[in-house]
Amino acid sequence: MKHIFTFLVALCAAVSFGQTTSYPIYEGIFNGTMHVQSLTFPTGAQDWAGFANNNAEIYPLSFANGGEITFKASATAAANLRFRFEANPFPDVDPAYETADFPITAAEGTYTVAIPSQGANTFNSTILYIVERDVTVNISEVKITAAATGPTCSDGIMNGDETGVDCGGTSCSPCPVPPTTAPTAPPARAGADVLSIYGEAYGAAVGLTNVEWDGAEFTEETIAGNKVLKADLSGSAFFGADLNTQPTDASAMTHFHVDYWVADAYVVGQVLDAKWSNHAGGAGETSAFLKSEALSDTDVQTWKSIDVEISTLTNTVRDELWQFIVSAANSEDSASLVYIDNVYFYKAPTASIEDLSSSLSIYPNPMGSLLTVEGVSEVQHANIFDLTGRKVLSAMPNKAVFTLDTADLQHGVYMLSLQIGDTKATHKLVK
Repeated sequence: MKHIFTFLVALCAAVSFGQTTSYPIYEGIFNGTMHVQSLTFPTGAQDWAGFANNNAEIYPLSFANGGEITFKASATAAANLRFRFEANPFPDVDPAYETADFPITAAEGTYTVAIPSQGANTFNSTILYIVERDVTVNISEVKITAAATGPTCSDGIMNGDETGVDCGGTSCSPCPVPPTTAPTAPPARAGADVLSIYGEAYGAAVGLTNVEWDGAEFTEETIAGNKVLKADLSGSAFFGADLNTQPTDASAMTHFHVDYWVADAYVVGQVLDAKWSNHAGGAGETSAFLKSEALSDTDVQTWKSIDVEISTLTNTVRDELWQFIVSAANSEDSASLVYIDNVYFYKAPTASIEDLSSSLSIYPNPMGSLLTVEGVSEVQHANIFDLTGRKVLSAMPNKAVFTLDTADLQHGVYMLSLQIGDTKATHKLVK
């Protein structure tokens, strides 16, 4: 015969997820009125004698991170006990976890039995039984404790000490920080010199529509009176967009520009790639060109820009553009939230440094560890290229007088490109 026992329950109904300490599942005394419960296994009885508990108020029990059992016991002789946890109220037994035999002595003592991690299994009944014959055991003050599992950081719930949904606190990654300001307004340009894909700066834009195959979503939000695209990358390292005019011909344009904000905290290896997909004849991607920006810890949670001369890239056919793709991979996975604005192509007039000689001074040349640029007009972008066309230094000074740190450049010949309004000035440098 199997005897059913009950506990006086002291159940922690509100479990504090995210703590590293254990929390009590239940503790109490047997039978509700007795401070000690006697368990006897007489000669000739079945091969075990014990108590089972399937009190619905305290189940299910989860030992995802393990736990322990503590209790007081004394016996008429040394004996071995076991605890068993079962997934369903007795006698349904699978899955189940059963402790190994643990010895108790005749004298009263306090005992602790460790429970290893049981993964995703949960249990709906507990059985305590004796495996020695002709022994009476007195049991009291039973307490079963499960180690706190903490938040999963992916359950879609703001729990524990998370400061956002599945982010922040002591267990999860820092929460993304969205922008509260708009990016710098693009400069005025003649209508024939710009092709706006997304943004309000240049009037009607081609427009972008989210694709179904990217595993990501983007929506439009208004921040500081300015519309931006908010791209949720929690399920993908990139988002893709169809151009609303397919194909779009950007072959007359010399540059493309994208403002972006990586909302996540910096992760080593963080990059942001902006890719354009050309579909000659509309039969899928036939070529593509992209610009990849390697970010530092000061380049996230702030507005940054890609502004690139297309001729410095490869595979730059752009007469039948169909799609625009942005990725934000890093060494761990990807940023989860990116904002995009002011996506456009433009045609920049060029001028030699001689045309600006009356207002622009660049020194020293040969370069040292610093290069100084002085003029009367604000320089929006400053880029240094090596002779292969690879960009080795980039800055957005937005000043008429500024310095560039050239200490890390190797000895050789370089080209300095300065964007001053709608004019681009180039200058040969030596180090």
